[in-house]
Amino acid sequence: LPELLGRLPVRVELDALSEDELLGVLTGPPDALLREYRQLLALDEVQLEFSEAALREVVRAALRERSGARGLRTLMEAVCGDLLFDAPERRGETLSIDADYVMERIHRAKNVRT
Repeated sequence: LPELLGRLPVRVELDALSEDELLGVLTGPPDALLREYRQLLALDEVQLEFSEAALREVVRAALRERSGARGLRTLMEAVCGDLLFDAPERRGETLSIDADYVMERIHRAKNVRT
C-alpha cells in the first residue's frame, strides 16, 4: 500500500507563508539555513553575521518570486556562494552582510538565470 500511495500524484495547495513565518524558517529550526551557512564558514574560521534587514531582504525576495520556503535555499546560495568559495583566504575575518549586499547578489543571480 505505501508503494501504491507513493505513486499517486497528489497536489495540495497551502496558504502562502508570511514574511515573519519565512523569517522563522530561515532562522528558527536547529537545521535552519542561516545556521548551516554559519557553520560552513566556521569550518574556515570565518564568522558570518546577517543584519535583520539583510535577512528580511532574502525573505522578501522569496515572496516576490513566490518560491516560499523552498526558494530560501536558492536565494541563500546566491547570497553566500562567493563567500564560501573565498572563505579559505578570509580565515579569521568576520563577514557582515547587509541588505544592499543581499539585493546586489540576488539581482546578479537573477540576471545570470535569464
